[in-house]
Amino acid sequence: MADLSWVPSSFQILKRSGGYISGIVNSEEELGTLLENHKRATLTSFNKWSENLKDSSKLRPLWQVEDYSEDTPLCVTKRIILTCQHGKAPCRKPTAKEHSLDHVNTKKRFRVQKRKKLDCPAKLFIRHVKRYDTFSVKGDASRARKEDAMKRLKQESAQTNPPTSTFIHVRIPLVEAHQNHTIDSGCCYSRHLHPKVRDKIQEMVGLGITSVAFVKRALNQYVLTDMCAHDLLKPHNEDQAYFPSNTTIQNHIHMALKAKQTKKWKRNQAQGCESDL
Repeated sequence: MADLSWVPSSFQILKRSGGYISGIVNSEEELGTLLENHKRATLTSFNKWSENLKDSSKLRPLWQVEDYSEDTPLCVTKRIILTCQHGKAPCRKPTAKEHSLDHVNTKKRFRVQKRKKLDCPAKLFIRHVKRYDTFSVKGDASRARKEDAMKRLKQESAQTNPPTSTFIHVRIPLVEAHQNHTIDSGCCYSRHLHPKVRDKIQEMVGLGITSVAFVKRALNQYVLTDMCAHDLLKPHNEDQAYFPSNTTIQNHIHMALKAKQTKKWKRNQAQGCESDL
């Protein structure tokens, strides 16, 4: 039985089965906290598989979304599916430029795959749900009353926008849902740098700070204070996404310096062109 102490208080758990837990949060901020804690606790990373934003004219009212039901009409407005980084890559449609190149080049083209896929089936599901509270049938959820409520909802929706509230339904895979790869402390050493940590390095380089030792101390303090506030879980001490090695820090300092030089060069070039005019 997996430990769920990492689950933030804002996440209302509805069900746990088959290596997954599902529940609801009430805002994007709470969703961000939930996903960040899941990432830190399980040492797993996910890539976006698909995102489906539904047309408001095609929304279909339902009485139940997955395992959530409270005798109130519901509507899924957006669905996002994330897949484990070791799962199958999404089937991306070629762009118009790629499609034209396929006709020009006679040789068969191959895409370079950055990471070997291990067909892990673990997926993370996010559903943004709209709730029509004024059409609730709580207390008398008979079939006839539900049909009447749904009929009134459709009539009113055709004329105006009925008042609604929103929530987000999330189905999250636990460690046991992952297959064909191991999840342990060894995963800490192959994790990509967290975007906020990367941005902090760039910020310090922008201020002229390039000492690896100083940057490392500043990053540790930043992670433990700014990135562990409220319901956020403290990352594993060896997690390279939050506590990068000296080599990683040095590489990012170098990249930030190069980017800074390139930006300065482009600015000088632009100023030179303006003076020529």
